[in-house]
Amino acid sequence: MNDIGPAPVALARSADLRLQVWAGLETRWKASSDEDSGWTPWQPFPHQSTPDGIPIGPGYLFAAQLLGEAQKRDPTRPEPNAGRMQLWAVSAAGLFYTVKPTEQPSAPWNSWLPFTAPPPTVPVGPYYMIEGGVVALADGRLQLWVLVGGGPETGIWSTVQTGAHWDASWSDWVEFSLPGAPSALYDPTGAQLPDGRIQLWAFGPGPGGGDDTAWTTIRQATTGNVNDPLSAWGPWSTFEVASENNAPPTIVSPVQGLRAATDGHGRAYIWMNTTGDQHRNNWVYTYTDQSVSTGWHPLIDFPTPTSQAQTYNTFITAAALPAGGLQMFFLSGPVPPAPHRVWTSWQPAGQGPTSWTNWHDFSP
Repeated sequence: MNDIGPAPVALARSADLRLQVWAGLETRWKASSDEDSGWTPWQPFPHQSTPDGIPIGPGYLFAAQLLGEAQKRDPTRPEPNAGRMQLWAVSAAGLFYTVKPTEQPSAPWNSWLPFTAPPPTVPVGPYYMIEGGVVALADGRLQLWVLVGGGPETGIWSTVQTGAHWDASWSDWVEFSLPGAPSALYDPTGAQLPDGRIQLWAFGPGPGGGDDTAWTTIRQATTGNVNDPLSAWGPWSTFEVASENNAPPTIVSPVQGLRAATDGHGRAYIWMNTTGDQHRNNWVYTYTDQSVSTGWHPLIDFPTPTSQAQTYNTFITAAALPAGGLQMFFLSGPVPPAPHRVWTSWQPAGQGPTSWTNWHDFSP
């Protein structure tokens, strides 16, 4: 595989709990659902363009998600045909998606199909889409966000599935404008909390216009209006985490890049880059315990394999292994002519949320 360049990394888990990772439009996956299974070699994603021949730009691949994952954790809501993997990408002609036709891990991927862009004029003219995020709501539906820039529609836009079935329709796109937001928000990323609520983060100017900090909003674990992406969400507020020695909670600043994930034990995690420099790394993370009554734990340093790397949320991703721990993937961006590299670290089975392996080079 040639240098993949500054391509985003994305990660999803199939119905049999195997992980598949993408670095741009190169991909590999675990050979079996065994916790210690090896990985297939890197290979090109089978669809590099749309059926009409429109190239899928690997620099705009932004999200992958296991459909119906929330339902699979709740046997009281069985749903046939749930659990298919889906992937979104942006090309010069708009937003596209692909989905596996069945839950079978060996099933081929469907061709890329158009996924309505928000608003309809994007990305024509000066508009463009960049970061995006997707998360499973408590009732099994997915909610999707994209960041739109370059025009009067600049901001975070969202759509939500109107049903939990894998091919359910999606609501109209709306600007994700909730009370309390600063003048601009970037890098939307979300995770399910232990009690079923959904928490979303983005970074933007701090109170009073200071350095960028993390902002957050929480969606209650209720169905609400299934046609409204704003339904059941509370206002935006600055994200505060516990401090050591009973000191007041911490508002992290500056922030340049976010990534959230939920492990297989119900803990939610959020990573933040705190350098304020998009070309350097100083990642920290915090997590909830299985009970949200404990709140968010104090920040923990999260050393990366290199100090020269992109910091946005599109270059770091994590998902749960079969035993419940997370596996993290990270794209380094060293000074040219050195190539970009994919790295990985994971939580060993049976250990706690602060235990991670050393970084391993995941590149060919």
